[in-house]
Order: sequence, then C-alpha cells, then structure tokens
Amino acid sequence: MLPRDGMATMVSQRHPYGRTTMTAQKWESDRLYCESDVKTLPEYRQGRHLLDLMDMAVLDFLAANSDRHQYEYFEKLGSRSFLLHLDNGKAFLRARTDELACLYPITQCCLLRASTYDLLRHLLDLMDMAVLDFLAANSDRHQYEYFEKLGSRSFLLHLDNGKAFLRARTDELACLYPITQCCLLRASTYDLLRHFDGGPVTLGQTLNMSLRTEAIGPVVLADRHFAAVDRRVTMLLAIVEECVRMRGNRTLVE
Repeated sequence: MLPRDGMATMVSQRHPYGRTTMTAQKWESDRLYCESDVKTLPEYRQGRHLLDLMDMAVLDFLAANSDRHQYEYFEKLGSRSFLLHLDNGKAFLRARTDELACLYPITQCCLLRASTYDLLRHLLDLMDMAVLDFLAANSDRHQYEYFEKLGSRSFLLHLDNGKAFLRARTDELACLYPITQCCLLRASTYDLLRHFDGGPVTLGQTLNMSLRTEAIGPVVLADRHFAAVDRRVTMLLAIVEECVRMRGNRTLVE
C-alpha cells in the first residue's frame, strides 16, 4: 500500500537496464556495462538501490516482464528508500517465453542479496509443501520453519498441520496456487506421484499402512480420507501435466 497523494513525493528514475526503443542497448553487448556505467553512478554507489535492482530483476524474470523502463522511490528517503515496482502491465503475458534479458543486471553485476538467494533455494520446497497441503486438505498454512544455521541448505519444516484431514469431500485447490502460478515442481516429486497413481499400491493405501505402524500409534483415519488422497493425486498430476504442456520440461526441475 502506498501513501496518499501529498504525503510522500516519489521520484522516477530511469532503469539502467531499461529498453526504451527497439534498437539494441549498450548493456546487451558490453559485458562490463555494470562496472563502467552502473556502479559508477552516484545513486548506486551507496544505499540499497543496487541490490534492490537485483531483486527487481528476479521479479521481472519470474513474471516475464521485459518492459521495465523505470522505477520509483521516495524522495525523502533517498538511497535508503526501497524501490517501487509500479508498472507491471506486461507481466504474465507469455507463459512459454522466458525473458532472459531481465536477468542482465544479475549476470553482469554478479550480485544478489543472500536473503533473496535463500528464498529462491526454498522455492522448490514450497512446491513440495503445496503438494503435501493439497493431499491432506490443509488450507491453514500461515508459515514454515527452517534451521537458521543451514540457511538456504535447510529443508523446510512442516510443523503446523492441525487442520489436515478434516474434510475428505473437499479438495482445497487454493493449496496449489504456488504450483499453478509458478508452474514449477521437482521432477522427483512428479515421478513419485506418477508411481502412486499408476502403481499396484496407491498413496492412500501406503499412508494407511504407515499410520498403523507409527511409534505413537496406531494413528487412525477414516477410509474416506485415504480415498481422498488418491483422488487428489490424480487431480494434482493433471494440473502439473497442464503446466508441462504450456511450458515444456522447464516445469520439472531436478
């Protein structure tokens, strides 16, 4: 949310990697452009704006927005202001096209916030979490945990599953928004789902057998929940396969 008009003045700044015409830009051919033309500018020699440009490049690449001409920031804060991404009108237009030019700031400056890198590493774990939540009909996922010492190398912890397996007849499709919007999934997760969908033993049957031998068990679920898990596996595969049809094998990441 932005302040009301008059409360804070915003300044428009030309993006150093912006494309304003159909002609080739210097940054497309000069591999030293970041060092010679970007880092030497006063607005990028101090403050947060240079690292914010890298975050903006990540956002634009993920959204396939190659039409970034400028950005805004709050005049009063100057170099301490975060950058505002106001113009995203051409985002999410072509799902089959990856706008690699959006990543030139990162590939030329070789710079990225550690926190952004950690978040990207965790992105595939978020897709696996979406699979688990959908299969268990857990629509109450507010947060997740990870081990601070391991940072981006830590797996995500699914500690709060209190609302899982409440309604066997309801498929919480909202749990799949990370997958349907990012069209991303580990190939190993996809292979495992296919194995259970077409194999001699279904995921619901495997879950049933596992719960009966739990050390804290037996944990008992009604049979309708195991049938619901199998139904959701088939639904999930159909959604992932639609992503593969749209984006090709880029959907599945090792």
